[in-house]
Amino acid sequence: MVSHSVLQQDNQSLYYFMATQITEFMLTLIDRDLQILDLEGSVEQKRKEKDTSEAENVQLKQTVARLESKNEEMVEQINEFFVHVITQQY
Repeated sequence: MVSHSVLQQDNQSLYYFMATQITEFMLTLIDRDLQILDLEGSVEQKRKEKDTSEAENVQLKQTVARLESKNEEMVEQINEFFVHVITQQY
């Protein structure tokens, strides 16, 4: 017959094994939660970068529009200058 102390040792070993397995499982869950939080942070950062990029894109488009307008004004002034020079010579 198995003695009481042997059964007690077997139970303690089983409890230790179960505690170890539960601890490893919990650590795995915590690690996965941290990975999910990192990914969510990355997604949020990408959204912010996209928003910033879109705002910069709008600013660049406005700047290009202003420069194109100035360019048209300069072309008109140059044309007027040449017309003036040509008409002064003839």
